[in-house]
Amino acid sequence: MKTVYRTGKYKVVKDETRPTPQYHVYREGNKVHTAKSQVDATMWITRQGKEKNTMKKATDFIEETGEYASRPATEFDGADPQEVPYDEQKRTVTLTNDMWSALSCYILMTTTHREDEAKAWRELSQEVKDDGVTPKYKNAKSNADFWDEQNQKIESILKAIDER
Repeated sequence: MKTVYRTGKYKVVKDETRPTPQYHVYREGNKVHTAKSQVDATMWITRQGKEKNTMKKATDFIEETGEYASRPATEFDGADPQEVPYDEQKRTVTLTNDMWSALSCYILMTTTHREDEAKAWRELSQEVKDDGVTPKYKNAKSNADFWDEQNQKIESILKAIDER
């Protein structure tokens, strides 16, 4: 097993002892999660503090002073965070017009790259080894699915910011 990366609290280890690698997440020496891909492990780690509403800070732009101020991240548009699944909780982000424009521009400029990534992974997922059955790239389908899902999410973000 090989350590893939470490964060402040977690360590991700790749286990290649099975036909399909697994990624084990450890915290304080104890295995706390097993994922099918490094991306899944990373996403799981990212969600850990947020599910319990323990994000340390959020940032607000204060128009009167033109500065950013940190505050505890506890507001969820009036919904009780314990009753709403993490993926469905809403966050309010205040952007200047310049920041809004830069975000919209970036999303639009990277659209082709994201679409090409999904297409490339879909094509790779169709390739098989000489036996005609076994996928040549065993993680290609999950990578293609990941890119398709990300593209949908990013398109919904673009729609949301354009409806401001």
